[in-house]
Amino acid sequence: MVSIVVSCKNKEADKSAAECKIASDDLNPNGDSELAVLMRAMTVATEKNTALLRDKKETENYSDTLSTILTAKPSDLGLDKDIFDGFAKTYLAAITDFNNADLENKIKAHNVIVQNCKSCHEQFCRGPLKRIAKLEMVD
Repeated sequence: MVSIVVSCKNKEADKSAAECKIASDDLNPNGDSELAVLMRAMTVATEKNTALLRDKKETENYSDTLSTILTAKPSDLGLDKDIFDGFAKTYLAAITDFNNADLENKIKAHNVIVQNCKSCHEQFCRGPLKRIAKLEMVD
């Protein structure tokens, strides 16, 4: 969990730890899993890029530390790891495509990321779906 916060602090955007880890006591009084903390950092980065795209500004690359999605400990230890890893690998490929996309393809690449989030959360944890839907953009 420390590496996620540290990596978030070291990102180009100079995010504070508070941005990367939402008040965990309010969200999960039993503590946060590594995966939950990572997903909150992913959300912060995606929300920031959504705002930048809407304002027609240059986006930020996603951090390489997102690859820890494959090893981060989930809240639900009964999670089907094979299915989850399939979603995670598709997500990571979408992140790479976004980071490498030219300006004219950023919105399309962004929407692929959002769709990957939506698909996974439809399978595993439906709670964030409303928040994810707000990240979609029209080309």
